[in-house]
Amino acid sequence: MKDFKFSGNWSSYINLHHFDTYYSKKYSASGVELEQKQGNEIKLVFADEYQDFDPDPKKEQINTINFLLDEKNQLSIIESIIGYLKEVIYPYYKEEIFLEEEYPQFYPEIVTIDDFQRYFRLYQISIYTLNRDNQAYYCLYFDIKLLDSEHGLSIEVHKDRSVDHGASDGTDGYIIAEELNLENNVRDLMHQIIDNEKPVLHKPDPKYGVLKPWQIDSNDRFAFNAYRTNEDDLLVEYINSGIRDIGYFKRFYELAKKDGREKIISALKDYEELN
Repeated sequence: MKDFKFSGNWSSYINLHHFDTYYSKKYSASGVELEQKQGNEIKLVFADEYQDFDPDPKKEQINTINFLLDEKNQLSIIESIIGYLKEVIYPYYKEEIFLEEEYPQFYPEIVTIDDFQRYFRLYQISIYTLNRDNQAYYCLYFDIKLLDSEHGLSIEVHKDRSVDHGASDGTDGYIIAEELNLENNVRDLMHQIIDNEKPVLHKPDPKYGVLKPWQIDSNDRFAFNAYRTNEDDLLVEYINSGIRDIGYFKRFYELAKKDGREKIISALKDYEELN
């Protein structure tokens, strides 16, 4: 097994041997059958941290993808999920979501790796920056043929230990926060920081020539930040740069007319598509 080499792609695709087999529905004259397939491509996403300018992921994140690439560890992870499904997820759904008496088909017995592959298809791995013991926490996102299949299933994991679960939009993050003694209002604090963000256009680090995800998001907020902070010269320069199609600035034109921001009005008033 070769170690993972980061090449600047914060989002890419990988194959993992024991998650490579999956089953899909096959329709025929005799009915619907499950057909075994190979070659499951999994989206791999590295999370980053706001205002972290290091062009590489954290070493704990690289350790984690290398852990996942090891086939023995993949088996351990699947075994952990099977146990977690029986001990935690099934009981939760039976009590909170679907009564077993009414929906017994939602709770098939999962014992073997083949059982797992029949009911679970891994489509994304998100590797967090949160970490302990030199390994990052990560989240596995599954299409499933059990439980609430419409909304999917996500399972947060540390090494080969299942930690928490949620639907396809993820968990609430409380269990990891408890394990790491983090404040439960981390998301609120992040929103406060972003709400007071300065208008800065970030440029790619020369190592890979790409922006980090947080920088892309920050650049997307540049025009709003410039308007909010009354940096009208910056906003006009951005308008004239051609980075954005002029139609993007229609909302700013309407706001500027309402607020009497003459420099912005002057920069946009001659565009027919805005009038």
